[in-house]
Amino acid sequence: MDKMVDIVIVNYRVPLFVAQVLFSLQAIPADTPRTIWVVDNHSEDNSTAYLKKLFPEVNFIENSRNGGFAEANNIAIRASSAPYVLLLNPDTLVGESTLSRCIEVMEKYPTCGAVGAKLIDARGNFLPECRRYSVSLWSTFCKLSGLSKRFPKSRLFNRYYMGYRDESLPSEVGMLCGAFMLMRREALEKVGLLDERYFMYGEDLDLCYAMKKAGDSIRDQATPVLHYKGESESAAFNPQRYNEAFYGAMGLFYEKYHPKNTFTKHIIKRLLQQKINRATTLSPQRGKEIPSLSHTEGKAYRLDLNKEIPNLSSIPRGSFLIVEPTAGIYDKLLVLLESCRGKGLTLITYYPKLSTKGLQPTFPLIQGVALGPGGLCSDLFH
Repeated sequence: MDKMVDIVIVNYRVPLFVAQVLFSLQAIPADTPRTIWVVDNHSEDNSTAYLKKLFPEVNFIENSRNGGFAEANNIAIRASSAPYVLLLNPDTLVGESTLSRCIEVMEKYPTCGAVGAKLIDARGNFLPECRRYSVSLWSTFCKLSGLSKRFPKSRLFNRYYMGYRDESLPSEVGMLCGAFMLMRREALEKVGLLDERYFMYGEDLDLCYAMKKAGDSIRDQATPVLHYKGESESAAFNPQRYNEAFYGAMGLFYEKYHPKNTFTKHIIKRLLQQKINRATTLSPQRGKEIPSLSHTEGKAYRLDLNKEIPNLSSIPRGSFLIVEPTAGIYDKLLVLLESCRGKGLTLITYYPKLSTKGLQPTFPLIQGVALGPGGLCSDLFH
């Protein structure tokens, strides 16, 4: 049987997160056939050799330079051939049913070009950037000026993040986040793949916008996917490059699609430059290490999701939920994570058989890897 989905993951110095998402992909039932591609953007930390030993079934591509997210994805897309392509961030974790549920949407709507998921962080918080209705000049002005934040439920002022919509309801949307985006290859090739002028941000919005202009719809399935958010950026942290890439991508988008609206573009450009200047002068908040678990006020609770999902009401705020992910519990894990929202609890995933051996000297040598929203929790059981 031909592979139905090509899954593309771009790695830059986050091999432990790549290992985690690959473990979750291994747990997907065989009736959802897929081929996995990991593109290493010149990490120089022995990532590929390390991962090849763990996942010999994966196709690895090693780039001789870091040409950015769009370029790396395009390399794997051109090397693959399945009718569906999934762009997947390394700092994510999917459930056993995630992919099949998104494919069902594609098959139900033949003109759908891309499907997204409901992204949540390690504390169960919904990440609104996973789907947007409009990135028009007006909605972007509302976002940059703070109007969307001041009126989060307004259809007029917060069309950017669709704050007026129930996040749990699947529907047609405007744009998706490249952290999880399942695309129909036919629609993808129609618009010429990802625009490689975008280095790290904006290529996902550009791609969705181009698909809609070409007549394809964009939808979300509202199935949860864990997204730690920002691990790849933290690994390559350079505050000036980060801010120029993030806000510069927005400028590129509007120059590309609204070349004649000079007045509004001028206002947007001024706001973007103010954002770049302000962010670059602030002290960088790398966030690569979460507080040592042995020095926090909250307790660590080990949960066995092979049993019933626990009642979280008896667990005090500030606690850590330690889960060992194994095949058969990923969907349960994501349900548990959604129920953590607003309770002050943080998910930590623990892999007792996983070692950092072979990643020296970038990583501390440990046996038993624990991962959280700030990266490697090296002191969890040590």
